[in-house]
Amino acid sequence: MSRSQAPDGRGTSAATRVAAVRLSRITHRFGTFTALDDVSLDVWPGEFVTLLGQSGSGKSTLLRIIAGLTTPSAGQVFINGADVSSVPTQRRGVGFVFQNYALFPHLTVFENIAYPLRIRSMKAPEISQRVSQALARVNLHELGDRYAAQLSGGQQQRVAVARALVYEPAVLLMDEPLGALDRKLRKHMQIELRQLQQDLRISCVYVTHDQEEALTMSDRIAVMQAGRIHQIGDPVTVYRHPVSSFVADFVGSTNLFECRVREVSPDASVLLATDAGTLFRVAGFRGAAPAHACHVTVRPEFIRLGDAMPAEISFAASVAKVTFVGNVIDVTCALDSGEIVNAELAGNTKDLVAAGDRVRIGWDFADMGIFPDSGTRQHDQ
Repeated sequence: MSRSQAPDGRGTSAATRVAAVRLSRITHRFGTFTALDDVSLDVWPGEFVTLLGQSGSGKSTLLRIIAGLTTPSAGQVFINGADVSSVPTQRRGVGFVFQNYALFPHLTVFENIAYPLRIRSMKAPEISQRVSQALARVNLHELGDRYAAQLSGGQQQRVAVARALVYEPAVLLMDEPLGALDRKLRKHMQIELRQLQQDLRISCVYVTHDQEEALTMSDRIAVMQAGRIHQIGDPVTVYRHPVSSFVADFVGSTNLFECRVREVSPDASVLLATDAGTLFRVAGFRGAAPAHACHVTVRPEFIRLGDAMPAEISFAASVAKVTFVGNVIDVTCALDSGEIVNAELAGNTKDLVAAGDRVRIGWDFADMGIFPDSGTRQHDQ
C-alpha cells in the first residue's frame, strides 16, 4: 500500500518528515496462517491512529509487533526514525495499555505506577515525583495508597494509562483498553483518553473493534481485514467515502445490495438489477458492461421517506417496523421485491410513519457507493 498522508492533509513525504512509528512491509505467520500480509503504515508525531477490525484481522498482532512483544516474520519497525526491529521491548520507548490492564493486585496504585521506573533503576526522589505527576494527569492523586481491587473499572483503566505514561514513552500503545467498561463510562473515558493524548501531544496507536469508538477518538483510522489494511484515512473520509464494500459495511451501518448491470445507455447511465429483481438507474459507473456484478451501498441516514422529500432514486415500499431509539428513529422498510431497506430518521419524526404504511423511499446518487466484485470503488461521490 502507499504511504499514508500526514494528519494535516498536506501529504508530507517520508523524506521530509520523520514518523513517530513506521511499519515497513510487516508480514507475520503463525505456522501456515498469515496473520499480517505486507502491512506498511506511518504514524506521525502527536497523531492518534486507530487500528479497527474484527477479531482475527491482525490488529492486536500488529500492535504487539510495534511494542516488540512479537517478532514479525518479515519487515521492519522504526520509532522516531530508528530501526528497532531487533531492539527489546524495554528499550523501544513505548508505553503499553493492555485490554485487562495487567495491574498487580498485591501492589498499591502508587507502586503499580512506580513499577516501570523501579525496573529502570531510577532513584526514589525521581520515582516519587514522576508517580505524583502521573496520578495528577489521570485525576487519581488521592488514591495512591489503594489497591487495584479497591478501584472501579474506570479508575483501574486510569492507573494502567498512568503506568504506561510515567516513564515518558515516545509512543503510547493501547489494546482495547475500554472493552470491560459499561457504555456510559466507556464514552466518558473515550473523551478523557483523547484529551490526555492531545494535552501530552504523544503519538498513539489504539486497537479496537468498536467503529463508534474509532470514529470518535481518531485522527486517522486504519481498517483491517485478514491481515491487511483496506483503507486508512480520517474518520469523515472512511465513513463517507469507503474504498470497498467491506469498509462500507463494517464502518457504521449500511444498506447493501448485490446487483448486476442490466444495460448501459448511450448517455453512460447504467440500469442495475438487484438479485431480487429491483431495478434502478445510476450515473457515473465507469467501465460498466452488461452482466457486470457489483455491490451498491447507501447508509440509513441518507434514505428519504415520503413524497415530500423527493429522491433521485426511489421505490414503493411498506413500513415493516418503526423503532424509537432516542435521538433517531429506525425505520425498516420492505420493497415490493421483498428486499429490506433500513432508514434512520430524526427523533422528532416519530409520528410520521407507522408499521403497515405504504411509502416512497429513496436516495440521491451522491449518497451511495458502487463497488464491483473486486471491492474497489467505481462510483465517484
